[in-house]
Amino acid sequence: FYQAGKERYAVPALRKITVATLSRETIAEKFDIAEEELRAYYDSHTAEFTDSEKRVLQQALLDSEEAARDVASAAAESKDLKKAVKKATGDNKAYIGEESFAREGLLEDIAKPAFDLEPGQVSAPVKTGLGWHVLLLKDIKPASQKPFDAVRKQIREDLLRDKLDEHAVTTANMIDDALAGGETLDAVSKEMGMTLKSYGPLREDGSTAENKDGFSGFEKDRDSLLQTAFSLG
Repeated sequence: FYQAGKERYAVPALRKITVATLSRETIAEKFDIAEEELRAYYDSHTAEFTDSEKRVLQQALLDSEEAARDVASAAAESKDLKKAVKKATGDNKAYIGEESFAREGLLEDIAKPAFDLEPGQVSAPVKTGLGWHVLLLKDIKPASQKPFDAVRKQIREDLLRDKLDEHAVTTANMIDDALAGGETLDAVSKEMGMTLKSYGPLREDGSTAENKDGFSGFEKDRDSLLQTAFSLG
C-alpha cells in the first residue's frame, strides 16, 4: 500500500534561498544629471514640449440638415450657439457645449471646417455618422512652448530612467561574468552594491513548513524567482 501510493506521504522539498538584488535606487545614487544636460535636452526637443494650436468651439448636433441650417443661421446673428439652438429648436438638447480642441482631437470631417473658421464665424452644417454638426469658433489658442522650469523635473526623470536602464543591463552582464569566473555571490554583491537576503526553508510555492508566506516582497517577480531557485542544483 505504501509503495503504491507513497507520493501522498512525501514531504515537500524545502530549500534555503539567498537573493541578491540590484535596486534602481542604489544605481540612481551613482548618477547626477547636470543642469546643462537637462537644458540641452529641452532645447533639442522643443516639439515634445509644445502644446498644439487649439480651437475653442461651441458645437451642436442636429438630427437633420434643415434643423442644422436653421441653427447655423441663428448662430451667425447671435454669435452664441447655445442661444441659436434654443431659438431654432425650442430647447437646448442639441447643444453639446463649448470646449478647446487640438486638430488631432477632432474627427477629420469636423477638424477641417473648424480650423478654417475665424473667431465668431459659424460653419455650414457638417455631416458625420453621428448626425449634422454646427460649429461656432469662439477663440483661437496659438501653439505655445512649455517653459523649461515647468518640465525640468519630467526631463530629469526621463533621462535618469534611460541611464538606469542602460546601466542595469551593463551591470547584469558584469555580474554574470563575475559569477561565471568563480567569484562568490557574497563578493559580487559587495562589489556591485547589491543587497543580500536569505529565505527559508521554503516550499516551491514560497510557503514555510508552518504554512506561512516566507517569500514576500517580490510582487510580480515572485513566481519566476521561486521557479529559478527550485531549478538550481
